[in-house]
Amino acid sequence: MMPSTKPEFANSPLRETGHEVAERTRTAWGHRPPDLLLQGARVLLASGEFAARDVAIVGARIAAVAQDLAAPGEATVDLRGRTLVPGYVEPHCHTLGPLSTGSYCGQALVHGTTCIVSDDSFVYGFLSPRQYPPMLDISERLPLVLRWSLRLEGPRTVPLEAISELIERPDVVQIGELMTRPVLDEVPSEIADLIAAARSKGLRVEGHSPGASGRTLGVAAAAGITADHESQRGDELIERLRCGLWAFIRYTDLLRDTPAIVAEVIDAGVSFERTAFTTDWSLPPWIARHGTIDAAIAAALGAGMSPEEAYACATRRPATYLSLDAHLGVVAPGRLASMNVLEDAEHPFPERVFSLGKEVARDGQLLIDVPDVDWAALGAPRWSERRSGPSPSTFRAAPDDPVISLESSAMVRPGRGSATGKPIVCVAIDPGTESFTRAAIHGLPDRLEGIASTLTPRRLLVAIGSDSDAIGRCVDAVMAPGGGIAYQRDGELHMLTLPVGGVLTAAPFAQVLDFWDETGRFFSELGHDLADPISTLLYIGSDSLPGARFNARGLVDTRAGTIIAPSRPVEWI
Repeated sequence: MMPSTKPEFANSPLRETGHEVAERTRTAWGHRPPDLLLQGARVLLASGEFAARDVAIVGARIAAVAQDLAAPGEATVDLRGRTLVPGYVEPHCHTLGPLSTGSYCGQALVHGTTCIVSDDSFVYGFLSPRQYPPMLDISERLPLVLRWSLRLEGPRTVPLEAISELIERPDVVQIGELMTRPVLDEVPSEIADLIAAARSKGLRVEGHSPGASGRTLGVAAAAGITADHESQRGDELIERLRCGLWAFIRYTDLLRDTPAIVAEVIDAGVSFERTAFTTDWSLPPWIARHGTIDAAIAAALGAGMSPEEAYACATRRPATYLSLDAHLGVVAPGRLASMNVLEDAEHPFPERVFSLGKEVARDGQLLIDVPDVDWAALGAPRWSERRSGPSPSTFRAAPDDPVISLESSAMVRPGRGSATGKPIVCVAIDPGTESFTRAAIHGLPDRLEGIASTLTPRRLLVAIGSDSDAIGRCVDAVMAPGGGIAYQRDGELHMLTLPVGGVLTAAPFAQVLDFWDETGRFFSELGHDLADPISTLLYIGSDSLPGARFNARGLVDTRAGTIIAPSRPVEWI
């Protein structure tokens, strides 16, 4: 039975009062009964051992972990035959886009993640310095521990001077993802000053170095970068560890690196001591069907990692990296009472989830309401103040359009490459400069009528299709509500609105999931098996990745650092 009442959570979960310390100590001595007693589970102890223990909880924290503890019957949860592990810790993810933070955190709780470090990607390109603190303040109201990592890259609407003030906040624990190349080729003084300021305050500095050589990783470490999540092979992870970096092992729908990396590192005999799991940017279907950190643990176990090692990479190690290990990451007195009840250690998917001393999820269902940012009260902008798209000629192919080729879900290269079939039109529109760039793209189904999306990291609208009128209708559809994703199928439009900056939706998770699934099925029916079609549009408009990408300047070759085709002014109707 689901509980009929919703638990109340105190603000600022890491903050304590003297009264709380005194009451917890009285319970530890046996002078006061616990508020809640988890009894009889096989507990993963702070030593890394599994042993039968009871866990006494007072308020949001653990007062005692021992045998034969007692509490009033109504305050006792019988967990005999079950395994109890710490709540999972996510050291790097994106709670903003297409879901909003509250929606994402609710889903993460169902899967046992009770501490999250969220990147501010997507919103850093449209929120003002005035709007940033109220957005970050959601960390004070959530039924888990949420901490922030702030990006330094541009173009951003929050200047670096404001970032230097925001890193004073207790809920900001990191800056990053810092692109090693080209940022560290010649470090700008304002970036160097921010790295130095963050490190002096004990904050972490996360890097983003896909495919980096050992020398480049050494430069990153010399500059003060503390971690990187871009390993895709075991040797890449080992090279990061050799440079003194923490190395996060990624497991998500588009980048399922964990099994291969784990197997290779085990074979090499290298320690996992400075590693942790991350889900990076996970999409709704993956979260719904696979999970978050729990899925990474399962993948690592399947690759031969021991349960003790796997749970360490999901709990105490990321907590240690974040300097939060005095508060979370182990089941021990004084730590937050955030724990997962499992069938056994071989099955990391939680049956029950406790966070900050309360049961928050059971059998895959949330038991609580999770608050969210009030974007309307914040005054978050639309993708554009314009309500309709540009002239139809924008979407008509021309003989001199540059040619690009989609070689995988995320890789776009200049030229036709090995792609077969007819090219279709690809257009990117930048709302800030009101410019556009058009190309002929190979590698997508030529029966695709049209699709448009504003869900891109640089706030571009990317539209693709074989029918210029259909592309125009999709663009008009997403611009009318201030942003969204729309595609035309047999003349009919299908759409998800993203009215917050063109990247966030207020729609319930189930509705977002349905739209993502429908879009995937649509592309499959067209004969194209993309891992995620919506993400492909995002990657086409992401100039932080290697290859041919769009940005405000035009179509660029990010490897060569050249402009393939410059952007042109949009002709609006």
